[in-house]
Amino acid sequence: MSAEWDRLAKLIGTGDSTAVADALLALDESARRALAPELRHYLEDLHTDWTRRRTEGNALYVAGAGCLPRAADVVSWLRSPMLRGSLDVPPVAAIVRMLAAPGRPALETVALGLAARVRGTRWTERREWWLAAALLRESGAEPPTTDAFVRGWVRDQLRGTAERLTVTLASDPWTPLLAPRVFDVERIGVDLGAPRDPVWPAALVQLCERGVLDRDELLAGCRRRLRAGDRPAAIAAIVEVHRAFDPGLDELAEHRQEYAGLLSSPHLMVATLGQAALRALDDAGRLPAAMLLEAGRAVLLRPEKKLVRAQLTWLATAATRRPDDLAEILAALGVGLAQEAADLAERALATIARHLPRADEPTRAALRDLAGELTGDVGRRAAELLGVEAAEPTAVVAVADTRAALPPPIGSVAELVSEAVRVGWQPEDPVLLERVLDGLVRWIRADRAAVLAGLAAVRQGWVPTLVDPATVAATARYQTRPQTAPPQDLVNRRMAEVAGQLAGEPPVELLATPATPEGHVDPDRVLALLVLAERDGWEPGRYDLLQALLRLPRTVDPGIGTAAAALRSPAGQRLAAWLDRGGLPDPEVTRIALVRGRCCQQPAYGDGPRPVAGGSHRCSSCHRAGVRVTVAVRATGPDVEDAPPGLLDLPGDVAAWERAFRSYWPPPMALWPAVLPSHRELAAAHIQPRLTAVGDSDLNGHTGVVPALARLSGPFGPAMALALAYPLGAHRERDRLPVVDALALLAARGELDGDLVGRELAALVGADLIVLRRVVAGLAELSRAGAHRAVWFIAAAMLPVLLSGTAVRPGTPDLLALATAAADATGIRATNPVLAAVAARDGGSRLVAEARRLVRTLSR
Repeated sequence: MSAEWDRLAKLIGTGDSTAVADALLALDESARRALAPELRHYLEDLHTDWTRRRTEGNALYVAGAGCLPRAADVVSWLRSPMLRGSLDVPPVAAIVRMLAAPGRPALETVALGLAARVRGTRWTERREWWLAAALLRESGAEPPTTDAFVRGWVRDQLRGTAERLTVTLASDPWTPLLAPRVFDVERIGVDLGAPRDPVWPAALVQLCERGVLDRDELLAGCRRRLRAGDRPAAIAAIVEVHRAFDPGLDELAEHRQEYAGLLSSPHLMVATLGQAALRALDDAGRLPAAMLLEAGRAVLLRPEKKLVRAQLTWLATAATRRPDDLAEILAALGVGLAQEAADLAERALATIARHLPRADEPTRAALRDLAGELTGDVGRRAAELLGVEAAEPTAVVAVADTRAALPPPIGSVAELVSEAVRVGWQPEDPVLLERVLDGLVRWIRADRAAVLAGLAAVRQGWVPTLVDPATVAATARYQTRPQTAPPQDLVNRRMAEVAGQLAGEPPVELLATPATPEGHVDPDRVLALLVLAERDGWEPGRYDLLQALLRLPRTVDPGIGTAAAALRSPAGQRLAAWLDRGGLPDPEVTRIALVRGRCCQQPAYGDGPRPVAGGSHRCSSCHRAGVRVTVAVRATGPDVEDAPPGLLDLPGDVAAWERAFRSYWPPPMALWPAVLPSHRELAAAHIQPRLTAVGDSDLNGHTGVVPALARLSGPFGPAMALALAYPLGAHRERDRLPVVDALALLAARGELDGDLVGRELAALVGADLIVLRRVVAGLAELSRAGAHRAVWFIAAAMLPVLLSGTAVRPGTPDLLALATAAADATGIRATNPVLAAVAARDGGSRLVAEARRLVRTLSR
């Protein structure tokens, strides 16, 4: 180690970048380059010392600029992640001094190389952009126009007021180069701040007025970004920029095709902008009829009612103002007859009826062709208006369960090891878990050494701990924690039991290995294994036997019970007794509503379940749900030996309160349905309380277990109805879709009690526990899946409750429209006094209009 390096290292340790620059400038170029290897080692030694890296960062910047031989080396040093921790101002002056020394890489080359490699956009990486920009300004070089550099430039501007930002940008020589590139950078609209902070749009307009920027170039970039699209928050800023420029009619006319293209944008605000531009041209008489027709076709089938309503108003006005283009206008209105929202389709039909007397025969013929394809109330009224036969309702499509069959047993040790890795640390696939447990038992008996060697080599996931003697005891203790939910407790006890068996001589096979994806065992196989066990003198595990009994189908061949009665082993006698009494009886399930307690405080535990009065049950302060609905379960048969506490009996009172309000973040529940595949209500009673927060508290996820519940056998009762009702009000569509799948599956199997589900939904909506519009969105998906009959019975049970109130709950007209479509598709006829009373009201509100439409459909 040289004396020069010792002096330099001491100066770096002080963090004094100016002193480091002075010391290096006192040396010649060869002496500086000779220090480069020591400098690299010095930085490597600091990789774990964050405090020193932060203290010495600026000094290290200067040292790298002064010692490293090539420009690329200096750029890599200045971009080193080891030097990004500090948010202090980079030592630009000292670096510039170093790069100006004889023999050093050129400042411009380093600055351009650093600027071209700017990538980071996080606050901790902004230092890299600041340094690159400062070096570029010192060198006088033109900056690159990469996305990252442009984004950094935008973020570096101090907004304040529009006037202040305008002055700053006008004095910046980079503004003419970088400002037009703003619209080519994705998501940069968030950094522009509009419309929340409209400083940038106003500043860009003022810069164009001053001649700093070209208005046409910025407007072209704005339209380009609007066509390309972006995230909602980002595109909103671009829309605000366009509004700030307020293009005139000549500009709109020159680019009318681009504005027409905006009508198909997924963003409502962009489509609205395009519609307003074309409407302005039409009002000025500068829009061709073909483009008016194109706009109608693009907008009238969109789901945004505000946009469609504005288009219908525009077309109605144009039909009066442009008589020569009536054929094109009526053709555009004909597209609106297929609008999913019946009130908007009805409005399009009313406009057609008003102008139909002035239409020629070819236009009438085209409208008749359209009307002949329409169904529902609007289709019948259009057919009557145009003198054609109404189309028959579309056939109801049955929804089939497409779940794959069980895979074959594991066929080799290599496959066993591979599947064990897939299980991971938290088993969440019941089919995979049972397949691996079955493979472990069979292959340990066949080749223990190979299995142990394969799993020992992996050491990844939970399965290897089952065969490791050092972890079996710890695993067993972990699996029997008192706070574990009863279904998971049985799963855990059985896996711990298997772990103990694998340490010795495992059974030939496990009794509870399922024969169906739902979890049912094959009774013949269970009997055959018990016969084999009695003959060979081994006993199955007690939890494996319990799980096998719980997995028996609801209907078993009587011959199985007769054969089991001939067995003398305890396990055989237990099977015989189980079958003799008809298996596990269905429990009594009671719906209960529980009050959280005093707002924002712990409840009085002694209160237990209390009746819930009508009205909202949300706190006006913290907005939490003050009531949750769940079930209590009382077992009706004798006690089941070895069953974990609470598995077959879920009491009310304090225990029910604990289930309802202490399960905000549910544990993984994917394994639970397969524990009780013949008792859907019992499985749902364990899962339902853990799904309430998805509906009443916007909890994310956890609904993937609902389709598995739907596939189980057994009665459909209040527990399953609540397990469907709560998550159908989930905030996120992806959390509602599994519930829709479950409803469709139950409807296809004829097992859905739509009336019960509808009553539960109405009660939850009426108490403000879930949001009606979310429920309607889920039911609309169910209708699109072809389950129209299920939609009708659910909606029919909800409507009397929702229509009886004095205030109209948002989403009620949409539910009426959905019920109308379902009734039309199924041909249902019915009367409802509450519905008839609403339909008889005066006025033309959408609620009344939809009620009248439903009454007409039900009485046709």
